[in-house]
Amino acid sequence: MHPCLKDETVRQVLLNDIMNTLFSGLEALGHVKPHNPGQFVHRHIVERAKEYILSCKDQPPTVLELCQELRVARRTLHYAFQKVLSINPVTFLRYVRLHGARQEILAASGSELISDIAARWGFWHLGMFGTYYKALFGETPSATMRRDFPNADYRTRLLSTK
Repeated sequence: MHPCLKDETVRQVLLNDIMNTLFSGLEALGHVKPHNPGQFVHRHIVERAKEYILSCKDQPPTVLELCQELRVARRTLHYAFQKVLSINPVTFLRYVRLHGARQEILAASGSELISDIAARWGFWHLGMFGTYYKALFGETPSATMRRDFPNADYRTRLLSTK
């Protein structure tokens, strides 16, 4: 194996180039329709992005970090997510962070503050966190915590300084 191929980034860039060349060749031969190559490339970009995001889900990357890791332009990443998932990468990253926060809320000991959990997952504006959370999960973060601790007084847990 060539020494350059030992680097994962080099292999990914090479794979992208090979896929683009392959689809262009298939298109030129009439084996695929012009819109299909982009569809496959977009799906590949989104799959790589999802793998990377989930590999570091405790600290989800920013869109800029994602672009740097995948070696794609921000516009390319945005377009791929829109075509494949019908959402943009910012929304996808928000969903990953919301799921992480929800898992922590469900696992919380009861003395944990929702604001601390939200902040750990990059949500600094609690009102927006609550709005996003309720839109995705159909309940507020406090309802999730109350459900997990049905006999505990929520106000006591919220104000606790333990």
